[in-house]
Amino acid sequence: MTHTGITTEIMMMQLLEGIELPPFARTQWKNAESREEWGPVVKLATQAYNRAELETVRQGWRRCTTMHFNPNSMTEDIKRLKGLAYLPITRVGCYQGFAHRHPAVEDGKPWNYYGVVGKTVEDAWAFVEATRVGDHGAMGDLLGYPKCCQDFFSTVWMAGFIDPVWQAAERTEGAKIEGNTVVIPSSATFDGLRYIGVRMVPHLPCSFSCQGSGEIAEKWQLLEGMDTVAKLLALPITWSCLNGIALVSTPHFQVSTNSNPCYPIHIVEMGL
Repeated sequence: MTHTGITTEIMMMQLLEGIELPPFARTQWKNAESREEWGPVVKLATQAYNRAELETVRQGWRRCTTMHFNPNSMTEDIKRLKGLAYLPITRVGCYQGFAHRHPAVEDGKPWNYYGVVGKTVEDAWAFVEATRVGDHGAMGDLLGYPKCCQDFFSTVWMAGFIDPVWQAAERTEGAKIEGNTVVIPSSATFDGLRYIGVRMVPHLPCSFSCQGSGEIAEKWQLLEGMDTVAKLLALPITWSCLNGIALVSTPHFQVSTNSNPCYPIHIVEMGL
């Protein structure tokens, strides 16, 4: 089911003013056995997704992706592109963990190049120009994002929801909503583990039953190593958010990260 409208329920989540936590993402393991068994799976899944970002452009599934490069190792790192075109767009501050926005460059502190990787030089330049004029529709098209998800992102982002997991969950087909808790079926497009680099689609889905996002996930799952991503997303997962911190719990580990500065607590349960 493809969703084209934005429900009024997105405004249920009350945002608090004056709370903006620095980027972070921490993983806590249930026990040593869980770390030993699932730690390598998380690592392989993250590596597979990073490869998929480039491979999907290389195969022509989409025209562009974005990447960060450390200026001190850029000559070596850029060899990964193997014939693709890269254009730096701006400098951004370095950070540990997960950031919803690009941190500003601070004097005397490390920074990275943020730029675009294109199938061709023309594709890369098209993204640079779209960025310059603020044409988010053109940027989304070049990145291969479904139009419905582009519209959803623009709506929730402008409303201040920088991490709209709950908003996507409440719009998911088959969702059961009780107060501030949403229970949804398991979904390969669920983005509640993207804070540690585990995801099957490169964008924020408008719902976890979005047809366009599901089609992207089906293709990406065929790429090398992406079965590890599918394995993690098949776990029962609980996402919750309160006062700017999201907690994502699985049977084997929990992730904490910066998120919406919301009140009261909002919860998404998947596959439970």
